[in-house]
Amino acid sequence: MTTLAHTTQTWRFGVFEVDAHAGELRRAGVHLKLREQSFKVLVLLLERAGDLVTREELRNALWPADTFVDFDHSLNAAVMHLREALGDTADKPLYIETIPKHGYRFIAPLAPSPGIDKGTAAAKPSRVRGKPRPWLAVSVGAGTLALVAALWLWFWPRHMMRVTEYVQLTHDGWFKEVAAADGSRVYVNLFFPVDSVVQVPLTGGELTGIPIRLPGEDRPIPGLEPGDHPLIYDLSRDGLTFLCAGPSYSLWSVAITGNPLRQLGQAVGAAWSPDGKRLVYTWRGEIFVVRSDGTEVHQIAATKSFKDAASDSDMNWVVEGSMSWSPDGTRIRFTRLHELWEVSPDGTGLHAVLPGWKPSSWKSSGRWTPDGEYYIFLSGEPNMTPFMAGNQLWALDERHSWRGQRHREPIQLTFGPTRWGHPIPSRDGNSVFARGIVLNGELLRFDEQTQRWSPFLGGRSAQFVSYSPDRRFVAYVSFPEEVLYRANVDGSGAIQMTDSTLAVKCAEWSPDGSQILICAQKGTGAIQMYLVPALGGPPKRLMPDGKEPEVDPHWSPDGKKVVYSNLGNVWNTLHPVEIRIYDLSTHAVTALPGSGEDFSPRWSPDARYIAALTVSEHKLKVFDLTSNRWRTIYEGFANFPVWSRDSKYVYIPLWSQGIVRTPIAGGRPQLIAPLKETAPTGSLGGWFGVDPQGAPLVLLDKGSNEVYALQLSKK
Repeated sequence: MTTLAHTTQTWRFGVFEVDAHAGELRRAGVHLKLREQSFKVLVLLLERAGDLVTREELRNALWPADTFVDFDHSLNAAVMHLREALGDTADKPLYIETIPKHGYRFIAPLAPSPGIDKGTAAAKPSRVRGKPRPWLAVSVGAGTLALVAALWLWFWPRHMMRVTEYVQLTHDGWFKEVAAADGSRVYVNLFFPVDSVVQVPLTGGELTGIPIRLPGEDRPIPGLEPGDHPLIYDLSRDGLTFLCAGPSYSLWSVAITGNPLRQLGQAVGAAWSPDGKRLVYTWRGEIFVVRSDGTEVHQIAATKSFKDAASDSDMNWVVEGSMSWSPDGTRIRFTRLHELWEVSPDGTGLHAVLPGWKPSSWKSSGRWTPDGEYYIFLSGEPNMTPFMAGNQLWALDERHSWRGQRHREPIQLTFGPTRWGHPIPSRDGNSVFARGIVLNGELLRFDEQTQRWSPFLGGRSAQFVSYSPDRRFVAYVSFPEEVLYRANVDGSGAIQMTDSTLAVKCAEWSPDGSQILICAQKGTGAIQMYLVPALGGPPKRLMPDGKEPEVDPHWSPDGKKVVYSNLGNVWNTLHPVEIRIYDLSTHAVTALPGSGEDFSPRWSPDARYIAALTVSEHKLKVFDLTSNRWRTIYEGFANFPVWSRDSKYVYIPLWSQGIVRTPIAGGRPQLIAPLKETAPTGSLGGWFGVDPQGAPLVLLDKGSNEVYALQLSKK
């Protein structure tokens, strides 16, 4: 193997350091594993930073002339692995630029090395005889030291934040999200097996409940499903008062003991000011600042109509749980659509925080460290719900250098398959608490005779299962990849029908069996309807000119129409939401009368009814197409309604108890498939469906969902 001769031993660029002598690549002090050939390529490029290094030069340096190797493939693989380690891409390179058909060039600026390798020491100059001048030597020496010090201050990278240890605090696997923390406890919003707020010691242990009971909570179906339950948004700096969500999105201040203090309005997100005298909250895209006693409400940012959603001034879709107030009290940050935004408490200075950075990713749920030096946030896949997104933790360095500049390139803190939730920094700033999940599911079917759940279709991680009319084939969407597949009815012979550019959110076979209707999201765009040929072929937009979301579509029984909702975000609806019917022959779109605030429509098999859910009132309703009237058949939180084959019942999952069927003629829900202590999962929450015989299907959570303390270091 050819030996590499180095002109220097170490290089620094950004948060990376390369030690050629030790053969190590480090990121913010953490050693990264790198294949031998990839490391040699990196050293060769660094030795000639800024210059083209040809493929032939790389070949001669890496492989002796008598080595038999597929050079092109091996070099391409080495460069690809190197780019993965650096977080670089070929199309938008930060470090390694490809010169097509020629080679590669290292393009990032290099910081000075802390030491000079012996091999690079300058040769001794020839002596010039003359009278000694000690003052000149001292002057030159001092000037040189000053110049070196100035260069060091200018170029030397500051210590960057990194994660040094992961400490698991819970071991229950329950569906949850970290909400707040004080000096002794982490507060958690629990979503399964029962909606509640709980706490766990900073050192870990069992979850224990917090007795918060807000006015308006109820149990509409005793013994089956609880009604609205509080959720924690924030905890005041003094650790005495929560901001909580209550029934119908009401916003409350609640004492740490659980006693409600006062109602402050309606909101889908809120945060305390550092001194606890004010709070910021958002409702329907508008942002308000109000005193802690509920007085002096000021709107600091307003929304426009959905049509103007792309404009910079539009505050569309402020994401739940994303609000944060800076420790110095001068800035408020939140997530609008998939970007981080900032505004002053007086409403001035509205702007995007990281314009142009990772434009195709979702950025959300940021929090400042107590000293204000770092802003820790989530960034991940744009094509999933924020809760399920492939989020990793990032830190934005908020410190000013001596030049008055901020370090605007975020630092990635976490890596790997674990997806992280809302980051909550500890009070001492030495750690950050977050929920970590690994997504995986198992498809189960309920057998009415044995009263047992058992793996179905081989127990694959599948959701949105739909059968062809002749019952020969089945379509499903993989989880968490969100790719559409078609298979034989027993699950064999699976064929991929969509690629990773589309995140498929639902699927239903057409009544004539010729195509599959899906709703899917491309990048950070709105969810739209597509038709996929049953025998394979590219998906085509059902409504090519549609601009609004087209969510949860379903066929009419005759296959001539599609019913869908334009709901974009169930937690923060800004444009008028309604159920619409699209006619495939005339291309006409009509709104279902009285369907404002409704979503998740389902056409009954006898074509007489359309079932739907309400956004804010938590009701299951049925619309009679013969009388044009709505009727409420269930009150309480529900999702994924499914009609019975005889059109007499609507099935809904009540996850703390099981699957129930609700008679459309009226009456109490009937439990048909117990599901206690079994956590569901899916792209849009716990998925539920039925097979052609009407047997319930669920996607069981087989991943992990735990709270961690991530120990931080800034050294």
